[in-house]
Amino acid sequence: MQLETIKARVLDRSIQWYNRAHLIYLYHSVRAAQPLPRKWTMRDTSKALGISLGSVHNYLRLQEALEANPELKKLSFRKALGKK
Repeated sequence: MQLETIKARVLDRSIQWYNRAHLIYLYHSVRAAQPLPRKWTMRDTSKALGISLGSVHNYLRLQEALEANPELKKLSFRKALGKK
């Protein structure tokens, strides 16, 4: 999937949180793997996707948790993050 396609899908409000987490993870991973003059950071992903740094952090964290426990998909975004 191309980066522009991923970016457009991340901004689509109709997708589930776990799909958005996967897309943000893909975008961040692809950009971080590219040879750049400096290391690609979560802040760079935040700016490129137009979402907050905190959101990028949360989605990347959730993607890691989903890989270990796919059952998290059954929870709401807030509950999956461990918030009430």
